[in-house]
Amino acid sequence: MSAGGKTPSDGSASEDPPQKDLETDRRAIAATPRARAKSALLWGAIGTLTFLVGLQGYLLVGAGELPISYAFAVVIACGVGGIAAVIVYLTEHRLGAKRRV
Repeated sequence: MSAGGKTPSDGSASEDPPQKDLETDRRAIAATPRARAKSALLWGAIGTLTFLVGLQGYLLVGAGELPISYAFAVVIACGVGGIAAVIVYLTEHRLGAKRRV
């Protein structure tokens, strides 16, 4: 008897229907604007944090004080993240259409 407690009426073993390749299905579905925006915002956050990590690395190496204030560094980091988010939003669907993503 199968795990579900049902057996075919003719006594033969049941066969599972063929599974579609999930990778092919994912590529065939176009990204929604909401999914693209979410992806772009996440990449923007990565850009922001990467810039801030670079500043911390500059301080850890001992190159001296930052030539800008911390508040201005955060503003620049947000600008870097915003630019990254816009670039990703505008180009991601093109790369996806060419199957390079």
